[in-house]
Amino acid sequence: MAIDDFLGRWALDPAQSRYTYGDPPSEATLELSRDGERLVVRIAWVDAYGQRRAVTYAAVPDGRPTPTDVPGADTFALELVHDRRLDSWASRDGEIVARATRELSPDGGRMTIVQTAIVPLGALDDLSVYVRSDLPRA
Repeated sequence: MAIDDFLGRWALDPAQSRYTYGDPPSEATLELSRDGERLVVRIAWVDAYGQRRAVTYAAVPDGRPTPTDVPGADTFALELVHDRRLDSWASRDGEIVARATRELSPDGGRMTIVQTAIVPLGALDDLSVYVRSDLPRA
């Protein structure tokens, strides 16, 4: 199944990443795993103040919104658009407040994420590049 290509542990490449407000985190990891039909996404990072942060969310990658406790949202959806693209969006009161597009490189070793959202400072349009950091799957 194509979703399996996204599974594993990924490390942020700060030099290849671009953030709207300030520099990318000095360190971040992205882990994608399965829990039955659900895809579990865990992101951990070190913020500009040296504080470790983390968020975890999960949904079936079928494009249907599901209740969530993601900060600032009440529903979350994941959709496998094609073999190399996984989209997500978070909504609050029926309005989309954040979107992310994850695209795998042809060799599966790099994931580029474009994230857009409205935050207290204004519109956010971030580009994050992650490289696979787990062992290759057999």
